[in-house]
Amino acid sequence: MRRAEEIAMDSGIFQENVYTNSTDFRTQRTDNGQKTKEPQQNPQGWVTITLVVFLILMFVIVLISTSLLFVFYYSIMEEQSSLKNNDKNLTEEVSYFKNDVANMRDDLNNIKKKDVLREAFCTSCRNEWKLIRSKCYYIEENVVKTWTRSRQDCAKRNGILLVLKDMDEMNSLLPVIGQGRFWLGLRRNSSDMEAWLWADGSALTFR
Repeated sequence: MRRAEEIAMDSGIFQENVYTNSTDFRTQRTDNGQKTKEPQQNPQGWVTITLVVFLILMFVIVLISTSLLFVFYYSIMEEQSSLKNNDKNLTEEVSYFKNDVANMRDDLNNIKKKDVLREAFCTSCRNEWKLIRSKCYYIEENVVKTWTRSRQDCAKRNGILLVLKDMDEMNSLLPVIGQGRFWLGLRRNSSDMEAWLWADGSALTFR
């Protein structure tokens, strides 16, 4: 009887140990399975990849920005160069214009002096010029020219467009010019459109 109880107790202990061991084995196997199924994570690798991509993007952005800055810089330099050239050309044109104005003033003064001399001492005229009351007149007929062109041609001949000082001079010319159409050295004053000036700068004194 005692032997049977001991065997029973021993068998119970064995069964309990077996159950306990099997439980520990299943727990251990479950733990091993979970460890096997969990993926191995490497956070340092992802951080490295992210940093590399970020650095590449920054390099591309800096490269593009630098290229745009160079293009903008060269365009500004070209505009400055063209502006300098334009300023230089404008300065030269202004200088030429001033010289032309000075030459025109000198020519006008010379013409005035010659006109005074002709009025005082003119007794004969060059070829194609007509002597009328101690003055020489060049009358060009059947030629169409502008007022400016006619004034320039007169200056080339050391003369000036017709300046009438009084009615006597006009009456002396009427038989010569007849019904022809000719330019007079008369034009409106640029500063006063109601006033008229002769080509020698004198004001209109009669109509």
